[in-house]
Amino acid sequence: MDGKSAIYREQLLHSGVLGNRKGILVVEKDTFKPISFTDYSEETLNVRAEYRSGEVEVITNTGAKNIKLESDFCLDVFSIEMILRIIPLKIGYSIQCQAFNAILESKVDIY
Repeated sequence: MDGKSAIYREQLLHSGVLGNRKGILVVEKDTFKPISFTDYSEETLNVRAEYRSGEVEVITNTGAKNIKLESDFCLDVFSIEMILRIIPLKIGYSIQCQAFNAILESKVDIY
């Protein structure tokens, strides 16, 4: 990854309704810029997202497609709870950014 440090996060969900799922997120350590996100259901790949400058390639069992992003920097929705732990939350603080949800294959505005 070009000599940059990364954070690897694996999240497991065991649910009678949703089944057993595993999400793996990799982001740049200093900026939280996403590198990849992979979602598995019962050990079967649901979706893999590979982030590049200005676009994300979404790979599913039906194929792959590139989705343009509005800027070179877009968060992955599954990194938001990590970011909430480090931003300076206090009265009057606000932030607005764009994130991408690979499972829904759509951009999401975060406020």
